[in-house]
Amino acid sequence: MLLLMFISNAAFSQKVVKTSSIQVKLFGLVDYAREFPVSNKTVINVFGGMNSGFSWNSFDGISFAFFPVVGVEPRIYYNMAKRLSKNKKIDFNSANYVALNCTFLFGVFSNYDNSVESAFTVTPEWGFRRYLGKQFTFDLALGPMLYKARADYIKASISALVTFSYQFKIKNTGSVH
Repeated sequence: MLLLMFISNAAFSQKVVKTSSIQVKLFGLVDYAREFPVSNKTVINVFGGMNSGFSWNSFDGISFAFFPVVGVEPRIYYNMAKRLSKNKKIDFNSANYVALNCTFLFGVFSNYDNSVESAFTVTPEWGFRRYLGKQFTFDLALGPMLYKARADYIKASISALVTFSYQFKIKNTGSVH
């Protein structure tokens, strides 16, 4: 079902645009991200940087980790036409979206066990981006996350990303195929 959503290419009055940004995440560090349009509503978001996070479980308590990451995330922005009809800004793809976030974490450094093990996460997300003015945006994305480290079994958790971004201006030429 999710795959069909990414393949769909329904026409609407506004197309997504290419974006390039520096992102600061709540409890995170910094990422560079670039969105490449692949249809009128779909982009491939490619990102990399240094992130961090908290985790908790009943055995170990709270732990904090930081890690370099790279990832790819197909996104479908689904309410741009509705936002336009209400005279709301859609600059820098400011709209609601569904996505499939696939991230590789290089050597997770944790205060709990001092591990330096790489991991992979897959997170189906619902999110939204909002234009804050000039060249700034705010993103919120939520979803269930599957986490797999090499020497560990697959773990499930909830992902909540809060991101503030500085959007670089990009000259968008041509149309999306």
